[in-house]
Amino acid sequence: MSKTISWVVLFLLAVGLRAESVSLGEHGSLDLAVPDGWETSSRQAYNPALEKIQSIHLTPKNGANSLCFITVVFAAHPKPIDKAAIERQFRTFCENFVPTSVEKKTNLKELPLSPAYGICATFTDAKLVGNPTQAGNFKVMTHAMIQFTEEVSATVIMLTDDEHGAEQHQLMQMVSGMKLVR
Repeated sequence: MSKTISWVVLFLLAVGLRAESVSLGEHGSLDLAVPDGWETSSRQAYNPALEKIQSIHLTPKNGANSLCFITVVFAAHPKPIDKAAIERQFRTFCENFVPTSVEKKTNLKELPLSPAYGICATFTDAKLVGNPTQAGNFKVMTHAMIQFTEEVSATVIMLTDDEHGAEQHQLMQMVSGMKLVR
């Protein structure tokens, strides 16, 4: 077992990622492969409708115009994972971004998570394309929904300036590798 862990750590270091585990209390922990050069902060909150929420924020140390918000939700009333229902809920949420996007539709992409189920879509702000970068005004937003178990899910918002840039790639790599550990 320790050899496996050592190889995993060496692999993460080789690809420019560091292993980080965020405690989720009695729900276990969320294991992230955080990109080098990114800082994380985390805090718990309470919402009567959802029970508890864990917020995780990632910011680049190099000042790049990028952010990532991960909100882990612990359902007060767990229900079975229903991929069709998750997709409907996701599409409904994404309708807000379609009219002002370059894409003009929600292009769903399934995330390679196992055993969790996750989907994402990327939207480019049509008004910002071709303009210089403005701090805090992001050209690209990728939204992801992940269902880890019947009671634990996450929403992820990745904000960058380039869908094909380094920050976007690093964040997508991290999100695709998230694991709930019990």
